[in-house]
Amino acid sequence: MAASGARHNIALALCAAAFAVAVLWPRGASPHVAITTTLRFNKEIATILNAKCAQCHAPEGMAMGLQTWDEARSWAVAIKEEI
Repeated sequence: MAASGARHNIALALCAAAFAVAVLWPRGASPHVAITTTLRFNKEIATILNAKCAQCHAPEGMAMGLQTWDEARSWAVAIKEEI
């Protein structure tokens, strides 16, 4: 059972990291690399969250919802701090 909890914690950390990198990374972080792609929550971010996080982060799950932009954005600071 402990291994399952550890896997859940790893999956949660990976989900939070993917979210933070995709949404919260400062756009001006590197003056030498231009951002040429516009990230959209419903296309890029939701795909990652649904694949990695939706098992627990859904209305019927045991953690806060991350199904919509409003739900995920309201946790952005906490996710960034956790990562």
